Amino acid sequence: MRLISVIAQCAILSTTTAFPSGGALVTEDSISPAAELISRKADIPVLRIMPLGASITAGSGDEPKGKENGYRKPLRDYYRFREHVVNMVGCQKLGSMKDNDHEGHPGALTEEVLGFLKCSIKFKPNVVLINAGTNDARQGG
Repeated sequence: MRLISVIAQCAILSTTTAFPSGGALVTEDSISPAAELISRKADIPVLRIMPLGASITAGSGDEPKGKENGYRKPLRDYYRFREHVVNMVGCQKLGSMKDNDHEGHPGALTEEVLGFLKCSIKFKPNVVLINAGTNDARQGG
């Protein structure tokens, strides 16, 4: 139940922060000074995306070896081409893309996903992508 509450809070944070409505703008005060990310256009929010989950999130198993970007690179490219400043955040690194930070942990079960937030929450993500449950289903649980 605690995990569901955190997921709901992350979803609310993601939608209210990453995609402001009513003309709200992302300003330098609303992002980490250490990140030094400034949107190319004032009305386009800066995205600090934390991919969170298991091997699909990490990109494990992608071919060829060493280019394990999974869905992260196409997603990042999609928003960058639409003029967003994108910073993928997390304590793990994998893949050939320059910004290859994530919180994907191969073999992780849904109940373990919450623990991965401890390391990367310091990056203050404003979008959290959660891909969890495949390993649970494979174990029949």
